[in-house]
Amino acid sequence: MCRNIKEKDPNFKFECTVDSNNRLENIAWSYASSIQAYEIFGDAVVFYAAHRLTALDKPLGIWVGVNNHGVPCFFGCELLCEENLRSFLWALKAPQTILTDQNMCLKEAIATEWPATKHALCIWMIVVKFPSWFNAVLGEHYNEWKAEFFRLYNLESIEDFELGWRDMVNSFGLHTNRHIANLFALRMQWALPYLRSNFLRE
Repeated sequence: MCRNIKEKDPNFKFECTVDSNNRLENIAWSYASSIQAYEIFGDAVVFYAAHRLTALDKPLGIWVGVNNHGVPCFFGCELLCEENLRSFLWALKAPQTILTDQNMCLKEAIATEWPATKHALCIWMIVVKFPSWFNAVLGEHYNEWKAEFFRLYNLESIEDFELGWRDMVNSFGLHTNRHIANLFALRMQWALPYLRSNFLRE
């Protein structure tokens, strides 16, 4: 399929790897318009690899970014043989900033392959897990807690964030919640007070 598209459009790009039996392992592809968008807006990218193609039972990695109008733009796709360090090392090409989910293999691959690239956690990939993490724990206070979380997330000052986080944990009785503890431990990778001063701008 990719070879056929390449014949019709020389600016279409794809790469692949094969195993010792000459069977396809990983394949990445990008259309000419996506390549042009990446050249302009690829200084910060989101790599989402949590989706699996059911028919093949393989992880599908999707690269997206945001243009100067705040509109998401598609950069490319990668179909990987497995969700492991080796596959992610093959998949990654260095932007200045990358936003991902909390996948530990992906985190290790980025640190290995791109030591100079800033790695942050994509907030919507975190927030989408909130109902399963906190609905049962917080009950009728869930929406109130969520509003407070976003207030803290958008603060300017690191000191205000950390004081507010402590107050939020106390107010909602979340001292022993492992998700809260994990979010706080990773705060420098997702909370705007830490990211604004380094490499993300609103």
